[in-house]
Amino acid sequence: MVLILTLGLILLVLASAGKLHAEDHSKGQMRYRTGLKLLKDQSQDAATNHAKANIWSTMAAHDGHEGALFHLGVSYENGRGVQKDLRLAAHFYRLAALRHHVVA
Repeated sequence: MVLILTLGLILLVLASAGKLHAEDHSKGQMRYRTGLKLLKDQSQDAATNHAKANIWSTMAAHDGHEGALFHLGVSYENGRGVQKDLRLAAHFYRLAALRHHVVA
């Protein structure tokens, strides 16, 4: 009986951890997509859109989104919406690669 309760508790904890991971990933995906929409928006100048997209990508990168990490690498490499910084670009490319981003 104790063994069954212990196994049930373990399964409950694992299921909760998986749900939290899924919520973080979906939140990161939403933030990343918001950043991409800003890049496509042509109602403002490109520099403003890149800066706003970088903010959303930073939030998505904090959630572990590999595409957002890669986007930040590109932004820092080319100075889009941020000051050009090749060290930071390499850092974000490395993080994206660790998350299995194919291009990174």
